[in-house]
Amino acid sequence: MAVFPGADFSTFTDGTGQTDLDLSFTPIYGGQVVAETVARLLLSPPNSYDDPSAGIDLRGLCNASLTPSGLDGVAEAIRAQAAAVEGCDDANVEVFQVNGTLFVSLTLELTDGTLWRMAFQLAPDNFSRVWITGADAALAPG
Repeated sequence: MAVFPGADFSTFTDGTGQTDLDLSFTPIYGGQVVAETVARLLLSPPNSYDDPSAGIDLRGLCNASLTPSGLDGVAEAIRAQAAAVEGCDDANVEVFQVNGTLFVSLTLELTDGTLWRMAFQLAPDNFSRVWITGADAALAPG
């Protein structure tokens, strides 16, 4: 059985996808820690952590004119960033862009064999959302 990094506190407070510190300070464990670590890395600029290779800052790509090969490059960078997180073996990533809004569908393959699905809607108008739906759940952002 996989051993995931210890406990953490959630940065994703509710089903609306808003990103903000959960002020209840409810600890999270297991696959949820892995999924939220990946989400934080994807929303953080490079060099935000001790590892200079950690962080992508997907929000910086809002309103960028990305070609199909550029979107493929973003998808590969996301996959590599996710796979580098302890507890994540690989990730399936789909990226597309509509009117400056970047959409990412991400399925994490965890070391214990479960799948964690996530969706990002990153908009230039600050209405960005992240949904982490959990182990083997269907993506149904609401």
